[in-house]
Amino acid sequence: MRKIEDYINSGILEQYVTGDLGMDEMIGVEKYAVAHPEVRKALDELQNSLELMAFRLKQPAPSNGKERFMAAIARDQRENLNSPEPRILNPNSKIEDFAPWLNNQEIKAPEEYDNIFYVPIAENEDSMSAVVWMKEGSPAEVHESYVEKFLIIEGSCDITIGDKVHSLFPGSYLSIPLFVTHSVKVTSPYSCKIILQRVSA
Repeated sequence: MRKIEDYINSGILEQYVTGDLGMDEMIGVEKYAVAHPEVRKALDELQNSLELMAFRLKQPAPSNGKERFMAAIARDQRENLNSPEPRILNPNSKIEDFAPWLNNQEIKAPEEYDNIFYVPIAENEDSMSAVVWMKEGSPAEVHESYVEKFLIIEGSCDITIGDKVHSLFPGSYLSIPLFVTHSVKVTSPYSCKIILQRVSA
């Protein structure tokens, strides 16, 4: 118990929620939090405090701390699943191609989450695949090292690439080119469920 308290008081959780850790350290915190409810509770409290402080100071708080942590829990669950490697998304991809994951009752969103929740279903050196639930959308971003691919499972969304808007519905596929600004806006009255892949360029 004392070891857990020392870990919580070490300052590493504060560095996690502010995004000041390297990837290996972040994964270490996530695994520790999954294993220890006290650490998970402390992370939630820190994220809430950070958001409150940002509101008072009118400064943006890191928006993905809690979502990263929820994804870590999902990743821990995924490690216990025995599923084949998904195919790389392409214009001919169909929803039923991902039936092994979409029909798996272990792969689901919690009843409550902020804006985005995802469950990684496969990772290797060249690609990452995940099932994603998105309530509102995601802000503009640019990818320089990987191509992002979408297959819409439920709901609908508009993905803006440069100055062109692509309206997507169940079964729609879209690939985001490198070095182009893009953003996502959910247009359905419920969460948009997506197969997301990031493939190294």
